[in-house]
Amino acid sequence: MGVQSFVDEELKIINRRHSAEDALTAVENIKNAGIKNISIDLIYGLPGQTLESLRYSLAKAIELDVAHISCYNLSYEEGTRLYLMREKGSIKECDDDTCVAMYEEIVKTLSDNGYEHYEVSNFAKNGMYSKHNSNYWNGTIYLGLGAAAHSYDGTVRSYNIANVKQYMSAIESGHLACEREELNADERYDEYVMIRMRTKWGVKLCELLDEFGQERYDHFVREATSYIDTGKIINDNGRYYLSEDGVMLSDMIIRDLMC
Repeated sequence: MGVQSFVDEELKIINRRHSAEDALTAVENIKNAGIKNISIDLIYGLPGQTLESLRYSLAKAIELDVAHISCYNLSYEEGTRLYLMREKGSIKECDDDTCVAMYEEIVKTLSDNGYEHYEVSNFAKNGMYSKHNSNYWNGTIYLGLGAAAHSYDGTVRSYNIANVKQYMSAIESGHLACEREELNADERYDEYVMIRMRTKWGVKLCELLDEFGQERYDHFVREATSYIDTGKIINDNGRYYLSEDGVMLSDMIIRDLMC
C-alpha cells in the first residue's frame, strides 16, 4: 500500500487522494479480511516535512504492525506536478542534510522496533522480505504479460508497449508488441553490482568471478579497498556489503564499483 505519509498536509502537497485515516482504515480492513502479509510505502524528504512529522508517520506505521515497510526519498521527475511546483517556487525541496537526518531516523526507529534493514529502502519483520523485489535483486528471469509489462531472460530485457489498444492490435496481427534491449557483459556487471550492493547480502566475490571474469573481479576488489579501509564496506570472507555508514553513501560507492 502506498501510504506515503500519515500527515494529511503532506499528502495534500503531493496530491494524494487519500487521507491518513483512509490509510489506517484500509490496513485494518485488509487485516480483518485475513491477510497478514502487508507492506506499506512511506516517502521522506517531502516538501514541508520535518523530523517531527516523520517520527509521527513512523510511529503510526509501527502501530499497524505490518510485515514490511519501504521508505523512499522523494525524487522530482521532470514533467510531474511536483517538479513544476518546485521550479515555480511554490514548494521548497528538502535539503540534503535534512534528508540524511530523516534516513538515519528511519533506520534507527525501524531497527529498534524489530524491522530488519535488508535493502537500502526496505525493512522487514521476521524475514518477510519482498519476494517481488527480491527477484530483481537476485537477477531472476521473469516474464511479463500484457500492456506495459517487462520481461528479462538473463541477457535481454523487453518492454511491452504501454498503449492497450496498440498492444492488442499488434498481438492480433501476430507481431511482438515490445521493444528489446540486449545487455552486454559490462552492463550486466554494472547491474549486478548496483542491485546486490543495495542489499544486506552484498556481492560474493566467487560469484562475481565466475559470472564476469578476472578483469571485472580485479576492478571490483581494487575499487572496494579504500571503502573497506574506511569502514564503508564490510568484507565478510569474500562477501562485500555496505556498512550502515556506507549505506548513506551508497550511490557514490556503487558508482565507483561499476565499470
